[in-house]
Amino acid sequence: MADQRRVLGIDVSKWQGEMNWVQAARAGAWFAFIKATQGTRVVDPMFQRNWNQSRGLVLRGAYHFYEPDQDPQAQAEHFVHTLPADDRGELPLVLDLERGHVTWHDVARFMQRVQELDGREPILYTSPGYVAPMGPPPKPWPLWIAHYHVDQPALPPGWSKWTFWQYSATGPGPQYGAQSKHIDLNVFNGSLEDLIQFAGLEWGKAAWWRCGRLERLGATPATSPGAPEPSGERRVVTAYRLRVRSGPGTEYGIVGVLQRGDVVTVLETKDGWGRIGPGRWIALRYTAPA
Repeated sequence: MADQRRVLGIDVSKWQGEMNWVQAARAGAWFAFIKATQGTRVVDPMFQRNWNQSRGLVLRGAYHFYEPDQDPQAQAEHFVHTLPADDRGELPLVLDLERGHVTWHDVARFMQRVQELDGREPILYTSPGYVAPMGPPPKPWPLWIAHYHVDQPALPPGWSKWTFWQYSATGPGPQYGAQSKHIDLNVFNGSLEDLIQFAGLEWGKAAWWRCGRLERLGATPATSPGAPEPSGERRVVTAYRLRVRSGPGTEYGIVGVLQRGDVVTVLETKDGWGRIGPGRWIALRYTAPA
């Protein structure tokens, strides 16, 4: 099982149904890989909805499901041209490699064409067992590895590290806003700051962008519609940076960030933690009465 203190993410396609992206963010997902295309013609029917509604709530990466019997470069062009020219996501594009017989030669043709069109080095998604018989790749692209029921994923020949790890295909779908029973769960190999840097973003801009989106889109009362939150104690943040979590403890996912001087209202307390909104908790030792 993955260490839940790592930065959590999900991946989705049409099989998750209509996603509630505010719920996904509040559950602790900081990034999401979203299926865009397959082969040379198919576009996932939920792609545009997922892509637009997840913007600002998670760091997004689009992925393409590879068909070995179709031309690699034509698939790459179909993939990139399906994405909005002015919004190809915060994370690099992904090749999903998991079906049929492929060669590294064809994979390299796909990856090179994607990089030519997009300008960023793409990520390769696969599993250790799928690519091991192929031997080392011509280059170790950033690796998103699928490997379940292990403490650490195995690395295929040619790689010395993984960047993303899909550690479960049976995560609780509704908890992360999916209509499906299950959802794939992933972690990033680094801190939240590392992930934001990997995406080429500024830490403060990314964190506040997400916080603002959650406040505007997800500020629903914990009780009945239209009912106000109960009054509570106003406190000021004393730490330089204070992470907001989805529950009262460090084992819960990070859903936002506050900075020194921010004033919040604590609605309830539990074991040294304070709830400042639906699914938003902070450690009270980093605050003082306002």
